[in-house]
Amino acid sequence: MEIDGSNVSSTLFEVLCDATPDAVICADLGGNVTHWSPGAERTFGFAADEIVGSSVARIVPRERQPELENNLKRVNAGAPVDQFETVRLHKSGRPIDVVLTVRPIRSVTDEVVGSLAVIRDESQHRRTAESLQLSEQRFRNLMEGSIQGILIHRDQRPLFVNESYAAIHGYTVDELMAIESMSQLHSPADKQRIRDYMRARLNDGDAPSRYEYRGLRKDGSLVWLENAVRVVDWDGEPAIQATVFDISERKQNEFQLRALNETLERRVHERTEELAHRNADLQREIAERKKSEANLRQSQLFYSSLVENIPLCVARKDLDGRFTFANRALCELFGKSFEEIVGQDDFAFSPPEMAKKYRADDLRVAQTGRMLEVVERHPGEDGRDKYIQTIKTAIRDLDDKVIGTQLVFTDLSDRIRNEEELKETNARRQAIFDSSLDCMIFIDPTGRISQFNRSAQRTFGYKANEVIGMELDDLFHQGGSAKDRTRSNIDRYANLGESGSMLGQRSEVTLYTKDGTEFIAEMAMQPIPIRGENGFAIFLRDVTDRRKAEDRRRRAEEEVRLKNRDLETLLYVISHDLREPLRAIDNFSRIVKESYENVIDAKGSDFLTRIYRAAQRMDRLLDDVLMLSRAQRIEHSKNDVDLGDVARDVVKQLEVRIEETNARVTIAEGLPRMHVDKRWVTRAVFNLIGNALKYTVPGELVSVEVAAYDGTPDNKSRGLVVRDRGPGVPAEAAERIFVLFQRAVGREVEGTGAGLAIVRQVAERHGGFAWVEPREGGGSNFYLTFGTGAESPHALDDTDEESVSIFDD
Repeated sequence: MEIDGSNVSSTLFEVLCDATPDAVICADLGGNVTHWSPGAERTFGFAADEIVGSSVARIVPRERQPELENNLKRVNAGAPVDQFETVRLHKSGRPIDVVLTVRPIRSVTDEVVGSLAVIRDESQHRRTAESLQLSEQRFRNLMEGSIQGILIHRDQRPLFVNESYAAIHGYTVDELMAIESMSQLHSPADKQRIRDYMRARLNDGDAPSRYEYRGLRKDGSLVWLENAVRVVDWDGEPAIQATVFDISERKQNEFQLRALNETLERRVHERTEELAHRNADLQREIAERKKSEANLRQSQLFYSSLVENIPLCVARKDLDGRFTFANRALCELFGKSFEEIVGQDDFAFSPPEMAKKYRADDLRVAQTGRMLEVVERHPGEDGRDKYIQTIKTAIRDLDDKVIGTQLVFTDLSDRIRNEEELKETNARRQAIFDSSLDCMIFIDPTGRISQFNRSAQRTFGYKANEVIGMELDDLFHQGGSAKDRTRSNIDRYANLGESGSMLGQRSEVTLYTKDGTEFIAEMAMQPIPIRGENGFAIFLRDVTDRRKAEDRRRRAEEEVRLKNRDLETLLYVISHDLREPLRAIDNFSRIVKESYENVIDAKGSDFLTRIYRAAQRMDRLLDDVLMLSRAQRIEHSKNDVDLGDVARDVVKQLEVRIEETNARVTIAEGLPRMHVDKRWVTRAVFNLIGNALKYTVPGELVSVEVAAYDGTPDNKSRGLVVRDRGPGVPAEAAERIFVLFQRAVGREVEGTGAGLAIVRQVAERHGGFAWVEPREGGGSNFYLTFGTGAESPHALDDTDEESVSIFDD
């Protein structure tokens, strides 16, 4: 801001200060208040006559005094302070959250003579924001009784209007609620603009939340209105809420004020031109009397003020290379005071090699009188190189004789590093673009191809130079649907700022290579800003092979479904039709033996006994086959199950066999809880413990242990292990015994060979596995595990589970 010492613009300044609600404070270089606006009086409680002439520190908290001093130094040095959030004091001592902007005040000679601060009280804004969180009912009550006009509408159809809004337009509330579109209340000149705002707002576009327009009253007259709008939820759907203020009087005042401002500006311009002419005359007079001490002293003061406050290092040297001046920035760079620098040469601050170079540069400038500009690289203390731009010029006296050199240093490190980082970023982006396995095509805002990566070249069969500059539509010319859809989405985004149906998501399109080969591709589009407009990146992935594989998979699944249907039929036959003759053989063989025991000899009786036992074995085989089939096909009903409870239930069901074999069964503590099908897990544990009681060593104690299995680092599955002291399983049979009807022993031990097959099937159906390992000291370890997905997410009470019998069908 410039003040020319006259009162020409003081009226305009005071009008602006009185009109603004913010506090406007002017101060001299010492921080003493010279102007105190009405907004400042409202904000801080001090009247102008109470504070003008005193220090502005009166409104600054004690802990913020250093901040004030720093800001004064910065502004007095000619630098502004923009949008600075801080705390100030009310006359009552109450702290106020504010945002201040400070500008230096300059005289017509461009000297800083003071500062101007514009301070906004943010406390009221925050209280206003908190009050907006009131309940919906209170909000409706406020809207009904508000002196401002309030309107809520959807698609220009009114949903709610209050009395104030109706009065502004000269209607009743009922008349407004009956109209077809609120646009009939807008002046013809503003209708389209308001409609564009509404469309953009409902689609998350860029639209102002507050704007002015001309409303149309019932009598046909126009009224100036200010509209504050936002999108709200009304009955579960988005609607637009508008708060309308009648600003006709304010607009009239603005027009008058604008006219006044224009008059004042014209007068100021005329006065400025007059001053410019006079200043030109004065400059000519100064040129004629350039040896005048007064003007020379003023020039020196201005120069000193400038070089001391600019963010550059400035120094002067004499013809012997000794420093005659160093500004504040250079003193800070060297870490020396002004007195420690003046009188020294470069050898006092730089390595000898660099000092020699600096001295040679100084001599060249002094001898030629031409400016020297170089950029030098220096190692930094943080390990990164620093780039310093140095400009050296000759210093001349009043007789135009060279009397020394002037140096200006500028640190270009950040700019050069940013340029290098930008190059690296572009190189990485290009590497990603070239090496991407997907086709990537960039188009400019006109729809022409600007980049075509290697994958796109391989897929389409074109070289990049063949398609660069081509319209994307021409590349897709044989794929009409893709062409139309792509063009539609680009136009929609460009015209309406909307993403369209394809942007941001993938869709499948049919495209053609250069030789006409058809292929299926997943396509996605993404807008890319290019010099203020939107280009687009097209991503394509050839999914032809994947679609063919999916078709093959669907056909295979259908074949499996048909085979499973045939298996269902077979199992039905086994469970019903085959058992009928089997039961007849069983029953009639027993009847013949009992009825004709005295007639049939011992050999015939033995034959009948063998038939009877074969029928029973066949019946058990059918049971096991059906059980294994159910284990393979059943949809598990999973629950949180304690494997310790399962083991204890199985032991209860095997009590008779345990007593017959005089066995000792031990169940360890800490068996895990798993998310499994309790019925089938019980069947698997029953088979394992039952086998341990069945396969024993004669004359030795039958001992069975059930313990937890916590998996290994390579296999995270958990479950349990059943340990026995039986005859063990030969290594060559360790895998075979888990196959249906495969056994490691002969027929002398009762069994069908299906039990362990069922155990493995139960484990695999739960994502786990079943296997056997030799036990140290004799016997075997049978492992039953369940996948990590079967681990129980939480523990349940024991009362939540029921005992499950393995004989439930």
